[in-house]
This record gives sequence, structure tokens and C-alpha cells, in this order.
Amino acid sequence: MRYLLPFFLTIVLSCAQPTPTTTPNRSPNVLLILADDMGFSDLGCYGSQIETPHLDRLAKEGVRFSNFYNCAKCTPSRGSLLTGRYPHRAGVGSAIAMPDKNYKKGAYQGYLESSIPNIANFFRENGYQTGMSGKWHLGEREQHWPMNYGFDSYYGLISGASSYFEKVKEKRNRRFVQDSTEFTPPSKDWYFTDEIADHAIEHITRFSQAGQPFVEYVAFTAPHWPLHALDKDIQKYAGKYDQGWAATRQARHQKLQGLGVLENVPELPLAPETISAWDERDTTQAWARRMEVHAAMVDNMDQNIGRLLATLENLGQLENTIVLFLSDNGASAEDITGRKLHNPDIPIGQQGSFLSFCEPWANVSNVPFYNYKLRLYEGGIASPLIVHYPKSLANKIAPQAEKVYHAPVHIMDIFPTMIDWTVGLQAADRQTLGLDGNSINQLLTSKEKRSLFWEYRK
Repeated sequence: MRYLLPFFLTIVLSCAQPTPTTTPNRSPNVLLILADDMGFSDLGCYGSQIETPHLDRLAKEGVRFSNFYNCAKCTPSRGSLLTGRYPHRAGVGSAIAMPDKNYKKGAYQGYLESSIPNIANFFRENGYQTGMSGKWHLGEREQHWPMNYGFDSYYGLISGASSYFEKVKEKRNRRFVQDSTEFTPPSKDWYFTDEIADHAIEHITRFSQAGQPFVEYVAFTAPHWPLHALDKDIQKYAGKYDQGWAATRQARHQKLQGLGVLENVPELPLAPETISAWDERDTTQAWARRMEVHAAMVDNMDQNIGRLLATLENLGQLENTIVLFLSDNGASAEDITGRKLHNPDIPIGQQGSFLSFCEPWANVSNVPFYNYKLRLYEGGIASPLIVHYPKSLANKIAPQAEKVYHAPVHIMDIFPTMIDWTVGLQAADRQTLGLDGNSINQLLTSKEKRSLFWEYRK
């Protein structure tokens, strides 16, 4: 049985049609894709009935991991991802620092420590172009924005969450930025997931045509609340969840078992008592609609990942690009009706609505694990990891025959892995960079046990 993890713990584990620009012997590019609040079983290749053909393709051609861990919340996970350290050693052990408050410098300061090497400044110093598109959430003050940490280009949301259709006026200002300039999104014909991909594609195309290797960090906000999706995507899932959360949860677990992703969860754990039976709840279209919209958000993100892959293929760069896909934490059980931003006259998912899918559907999203985002149980800290790598790097992954790896991997291992598979990870680099993580290749080949730690303070 998988571990149920307490609040503070130590756990010992085994470890446009662009012109092709292929350059012989060029160092590999990296496309690092992060989903937001996506549960363990929200992809087709991890058990979902949601259509994710492009991510499924990456899994089929690459490898999946069944024991990949994050830091339970957006900010700590992102800090750990970018620095290869535990989040506390990067200054983001808890929530983000807001501009109108002063925070004591240190582990909980709430912004990424600028003196620490990170993915952007390290790779730029090693001859790479660096771009980011999407959610930052590592510092609201201007001096803590991405361009000050080594990114050559940036487009996205500095803050933690926002409407996907517009900038909503609310108590906390949501800041959208391009490079170092704040902007206000148009109020129509704008959908943030599409925009994130559009700008990532622009970065990749420009970087490729410049003839240098690149790192592009694409941090989607999908499927983080609010539930917002395009009508064409929502219609694909009409009626798909009318059977309720219990039946959907059981179907996911059954599919997941058949995929060989689960190692030690033969039976689906009971749902929490706080989740009522479907026939005891409001079973009108409203509850089924919430999951339809969530599915549409994941589906749309996959469509945009397909666009990114097509761009790489058209540029002749897919076979020279390491693609990594992961989520920053498990699904969120939050009920956001208290924000009073939802117009009940607007159909759920459309501009003007503002809801989340709450605990019953989060419990489905996190199959087969217990609890949710913000909590140090596996429902909070376990997420998918898909790695797709060029054939030239095939010998970096061992053993070759495996398509699903059960060795534990932590989000802080991504940065060391990127270094190892591109410019090379030497012993001196570890000391200079202050890495806590290890290269995935080292983890898969090592027989040594390793200790991992989690702590989160709200």
C-alpha cells in the first residue's frame, strides 16, 4: 500500500509552418511543461477517460513515473522545480509574499531567493536561450519577476490564479506581465491556456531560428480553478459524468490498474465520509457540469501541448528536445463560492462564472490517493511525470525495457536531470549549485536508499 504521509515527515525510499532549423551536434533543447492542480489520474495514460492524445503519445514514446512527488502547493513546488532544492532553501517554504506585507527573510520569505542558481540563469550562462510562458507565482514584487532571474522572454500571470477569459476585478490584484511590462488582457476572444501556448510557440520558433539550444518553461494554469473552458471543448464531455463521482472514480482506478502504473494499490480506498452518495446530492446538471468543464480544461491543455510538439516537429527540433511534463500538486478540494465572483445566471465554465469542482470531484481526480492539495498525503504530493527524450539520449534512461518506473523521484530532481542530460552534471556543479536533488538517471541506477522530507506551513 502506498504511504499516507503525515504533516511533517521523513520517509526513506529506494530510489505557422516554420522553417526546419536542425543543427548537427547541437546540445539538446528542453521543453519543461507544468500543469496546475492536476490530479494523479487526470490523463488518459494515468487512468482518465479525458482525451489527452498528445500526452499519451509522449508517454508511449517515452516513460512514465508512478512515484513522483511535489511539494503540495504551487509556490513551494515551483521554487523546488526551478532550483533543484527543497523549497525552504529557496525561500518559498510556504505561501507567496504579497506586495503590501513584509516577510522575514529566510525559509518562509515568500519569494524566490535571487542569489540561488536556477534553471533560467544556469542555462543562460551555459549558452542556452531561456523562455517562460505561464504562471510564475514566486514573487509579486517587480524585482521578483521572471526576467530578473535569467529568463530572456516571459509572458504570463505573476499571481496564483485568475479568470481564463479576462482580468477580474477582485480584492487581490492579479498581475499579467509580458517580459517586464504589466498588461491587461482583452475582455473577449482571449483564453489564457491558448495564450500561454501561443507565446511559448513564439519563443521556441525564435530561439530555434537563432541557432542556439533553448530551455522553454511552459507553466499552464489549467486545470486550476476557476472552472473555465471553451464551449467546443465542454461539449465533448456533455453527459460523460452523469453517473456521478463514485462510478467515475471506480472506472479510473480499474483503467489505471490495467495500465501498469500502480504498483501497490490493488483495491481502491474508500472515499471520505464527507463525500455524500451521488443520489443524496444535488444531481442536476450543475454537479456533472463541473467535471465536464474540468475535463475540457485538461483536454484543451493537451491540445495546446500538441501544438507545441507540432512546432518542434516543423522546426526539426523534436528529436533534439527533452520534454518533461508534471503537475505542481494534487487536485484541489477548495470551494471558492466565498469569493463571491460567480454569476449564477452564467453557465458553469463560461466567462462570468467562477466556481471550483470541490472535494467530490477532487477525490476522483486524485485516484487512488487520499486527500488533496495543501496536505502532505499522497493526494497532495503525488503527481504524474512523463519524460520524452531524443533517441540520442536513450542510454541515459535505464533499464531500457521499462516504460513505467516505480523508483521515487522528487520535483527537485528535475533541474539536476536537465543538467545531466544537456551540459553534464559534475560533482563540482552539485556543490556550486547547492542541489538537493539528483539526476533521474542516478536515481534509477543507484541501489542506495535515500531520505525525502516534506513540510508545509499554510
